Amino acid sequence: MALLVVVQVGPTEWSVQDRLDSAPGVPLTAEGAEAVRQAVQSLAGRGLQALYSSANEADRQTAEIAGEVLRLRPHVVNDLRELDYGLWQGLRTEDVRQRFTRVYKQWIDDPSAVCPPEGETLYQAADRVSKAVDRIRRKHRNANVLLVLHPVVAALLRCRWLGQDLSALWEQLAEPSSVSEYDPDHPPAARETP
Repeated sequence: MALLVVVQVGPTEWSVQDRLDSAPGVPLTAEGAEAVRQAVQSLAGRGLQALYSSANEADRQTAEIAGEVLRLRPHVVNDLRELDYGLWQGLRTEDVRQRFTRVYKQWIDDPSAVCPPEGETLYQAADRVSKAVDRIRRKHRNANVLLVLHPVVAALLRCRWLGQDLSALWEQLAEPSSVSEYDPDHPPAARETP
């Protein structure tokens, strides 16, 4: 694969409200859709040949916008979905902090040591997404590929590609609708593009 490009899902109503957001049915805000469109337009002419996202509503909308702008047909790989927050799903970050004080502190200090109740660990999510990306890379060996990802799984991939422990997750979070490029044949070569 020549280049792997990640565009983060645009803002949703839940992410704007600072809610833990991996629900399959939460759509982009109008502003989020426009932010995605602007971010993806910066990728025109980059020779992207394939486009992948999960089936979650915001992921799918982001991929549809990217596909329209770049003239690519989105493919669905559900293993690219966001971290499963389990019982924390939909809670505001402040609610989690107040209701689960000790666990929340640990989540901030070392997120890799915490599993949201009935959710998945960072290691499980990173393994799931890494395997999906490896399959995509094998399928498109010499092609530039665009992935649509939610913030946490995008940060997990950044940690893996940069050789960082998953406890560095918070350092790798990027803004919604941001674009990152990776040269998988020459790691670590992650860089943000405006």
